Amino acid sequence: MLLLSHPTGNPNLRALFEGLSESELNFEFHGTLVFKEKWINDLTRYFPRINRLIHRSLNYKSRENVYGHPTYELVRLFLKRAYFLSKAPLVKNIDIDFVYNKLDEKVASYVSRGDVECVYCYEDGALNTFKAAGRVGATKIYELPIAYHRFARSLQLAECERYPNWAATMLALSDTKEKLDRKTEELHLASKVIVASSFTKKSLPNELVRPGCVSVIPYGFPPVKSRSLIGRGSEEPLRLAFVGQIDQRKGFADVIVICNALRIPWTIDVIGAIPRLLPKELTAFLSRKEVNFLGVRSHMEVINTLLRSHCFLFPTIVEGYGLVVSEAMASGSVVVASENCMAADFIQNGKNGFCLPSSKPDLYVEALEFLYDNEDIRKEYAQKAQLVASSYTWQDYKRRIVNELSYL
Repeated sequence: MLLLSHPTGNPNLRALFEGLSESELNFEFHGTLVFKEKWINDLTRYFPRINRLIHRSLNYKSRENVYGHPTYELVRLFLKRAYFLSKAPLVKNIDIDFVYNKLDEKVASYVSRGDVECVYCYEDGALNTFKAAGRVGATKIYELPIAYHRFARSLQLAECERYPNWAATMLALSDTKEKLDRKTEELHLASKVIVASSFTKKSLPNELVRPGCVSVIPYGFPPVKSRSLIGRGSEEPLRLAFVGQIDQRKGFADVIVICNALRIPWTIDVIGAIPRLLPKELTAFLSRKEVNFLGVRSHMEVINTLLRSHCFLFPTIVEGYGLVVSEAMASGSVVVASENCMAADFIQNGKNGFCLPSSKPDLYVEALEFLYDNEDIRKEYAQKAQLVASSYTWQDYKRRIVNELSYL
């Protein structure tokens, strides 16, 4: 039997769960808060805010193989609302890492039953499960959703030198040694490593990963929007979009530099959460008349923003995949992104978008100005990107990941 676990849920986990449910593989899933997808969809009609729980829902017919362990996650979510209690001695350490660790410990106890042949875990939530799996001889599959931490750290430290004011926005740099050592040990214990991009694979150290044990299985693209591609009039500004955490891991300091350097009319829609400590450049940029800061928005609002944009700007410094890039491609918004994400696997530079080195804002300025000056080519890139998106769906992802598991 295969045992799958994840504390919070996301689109790729949901697709994996559906793929396993549609296959003949015997499996069970362990999470924290687990909802039936139909319940969330039905309740959203009356309580729209409930839609934010969709990432925690699964499309299951029966709960026979679905296990929820909600206690610590419920406490964590409550403390986020009741901030005055969050510093109390008994609960002050209940953060997302604590929840991951507690679920990992619980899942490890299930592995010790002895009927588990394979475990499938994610970064930060695998160590105890892998140790238990090793004791019973089970295969240990590790999905790494972002670049290996030492590689990612080196890239972000370089950004601290480029933009000292933005150092505090890169929160991963403050991870404890204990947490980083845990990540390293998880990777070392894995029998098989699954990553979603060639960039993530490139980040893995040879001394920790055995040759041939890494598989690159990209996540699926959303359905291509059938409406005609948005055009741009000769007097109309180039409409840009950025979606993501507003920090320098996502390259937002470069977004500011790029936009300020453009010698064409432009506007930009910015969707994402702002950091607690605001760099002065960010405050000035968000106050510009060309900038439409939308804050955190629902997934549907993100898609609608991409549909009305001409280009999606994403000069990220380090990413594991970047699902929003695939959403932009499917929406017809021409991607101008760094090669440090899934763009390197799906964007052919100068053919269906631009995939550029990170930390080189001048190259992004050139690409955007080229697209402004060549509207027909911009629309051609958008059409070609949509062809790529239509050729690799979530159904393709489910088939590939299940096939991978079937051979183990």
